[in-house]
Amino acid sequence: MSGKTSRAALAVTAAEEEMLWNLARSRTAPVREAERAKILLAYAENRSITEVMRRVGVGRSTVYKCIDKALAEGVAAGLKDAYHR
Repeated sequence: MSGKTSRAALAVTAAEEEMLWNLARSRTAPVREAERAKILLAYAENRSITEVMRRVGVGRSTVYKCIDKALAEGVAAGLKDAYHR
């Protein structure tokens, strides 16, 4: 059984949830953004980190980075790439 994360729960408004669902199902959006939308939706449903990893098919560090960014700066920031320069 997976352990419970010590991270805070992600509060998602109805409008943000609708936007995440549309982005996760989109066939024209960038793949990274669609994956991140799926990560945030699964985490908002109180899924464990391991379950989110398996459901989306990404690594643990990807899940942690996405969730941490969304908790710190908001859902929209959790979808975008950070500036790497």
